[in-house]
Order: sequence, then C-alpha cells, then structure tokens
Amino acid sequence: MFSKWFGESESNLRKVFDEARKFSPSIIFFDEIDAIAHKRSGDETARHYSVFVNQLLTLMDGMETYDDVCVVASTNRPELLDEALLRPGRFDYTLEVQRPTRVGCRRIFQIHTRDMPIAPSVRFDEIAAALVGLSGAEIAFVAREGAYNCLRRTQDIGELIRQDEADLDWTMLQVGQDDFESAIAQVGKRRSPDSLWQGPPQRHEIESATDLSRQAAGEGRLLPGVH
Repeated sequence: MFSKWFGESESNLRKVFDEARKFSPSIIFFDEIDAIAHKRSGDETARHYSVFVNQLLTLMDGMETYDDVCVVASTNRPELLDEALLRPGRFDYTLEVQRPTRVGCRRIFQIHTRDMPIAPSVRFDEIAAALVGLSGAEIAFVAREGAYNCLRRTQDIGELIRQDEADLDWTMLQVGQDDFESAIAQVGKRRSPDSLWQGPPQRHEIESATDLSRQAAGEGRLLPGVH
C-alpha cells in the first residue's frame, strides 16, 4: 500500500475503501495497524506517515456512506496508535483477545500434534501447564520444535536428506516428553525480557461503527477506548 511517490500511498488507501464499497458487504482488515497509523509527529521523517494517517481518519469519518462495509484492525501495540482513530465514529469498539488459558493451551497443542507419533509417556497436562503465558504461534512452535528434537535425537539429519522418503522407517520415531520440554525451554531463550508474560492481554482488534462491527462486537469482550 505504501509507495515512495508522494501522494500515491493515500491514493492506494482510497482505492481500498472504494473497492470495499463496490463489493459490499465487505470487510477491510488492517493487520498490525500500528505500523501505518502510529501517533502523528511533527518530526520531518514522520511527516509522510502523518499524511497517510490523516487520509485514513478522513475515510473513517465518511464510513456512513459505505453501506455494509466493516473496518477491522489488529495490533499488539495499542499504545502506539494515534488516539484520533479510537474516537467515536471511527473505531468504536476495542476487543481484547487474551492469551489462551491452560485448557486452551492444551487444545491448541493437541491440534498441532494430532498427526505426530506421540510417545505414550507424554504428559499433556504438564505440558499444558508449562505453555500458559505463550501465544498460539509460540505453542505451535513448541509442537514443531518437539518433532525436530525427536528427529535430531533419533536420526542422522544428513542421511535423512539423502535417503528416499519411502525407504525411511518412521515407526521408530516417537516424540517424547523431553523433546517438548526442550522446545519449551527454547521458546524462553528466544523471548526478550520485555516480551515475557506480564498478564492476559495479548492482541487487540478494533472495529468501525457499522452494523457488521456491532454484531462482531457482541461476540467479544468490549473494552473502553484508550484515550
């Protein structure tokens, strides 16, 4: 959407809204909106982004003319958003998507391991307890890394690459408790101190004031806008 040419980024944004109105009912989704709608500044390097944010605010102000068009955005850094975006008539609703609970962690983990040859000794309850505080993506990483740990432990990786898949004996592979525990420890090493678990909130989704967004808001947890 962004362009190096002056004014073209704003033109691309207008085209998105025009196309959404043309094909309504439709949804415009901005993933990681903080990357394009952070707080405006008078700094020379941020002036280009300020113009883009101003264009977004102008388009949001005219949402009443966009019949059955819903604007949804997500962010992990709501404190970076320009406060004008959260004023009435633009993004009216803030939905907090929390990190999974222990039950949720177990379900996500089981989804990502359901096709794996799991050893009978694996204790899912203990693994789920250790996963509390991780995001869904991190839980998926634990499942994959556990499988890789099993391969490293039981196979010669170089030989695996050279062999034909049909010649491999997959029956000897069983992902064990230690494999997953090593993967969980690896997640901890990859996380910076600032990203460590500090409470439930993880992701915020904000929605515009249309009938579609009002219906969506009824399915989530409503939070007051941050001003």
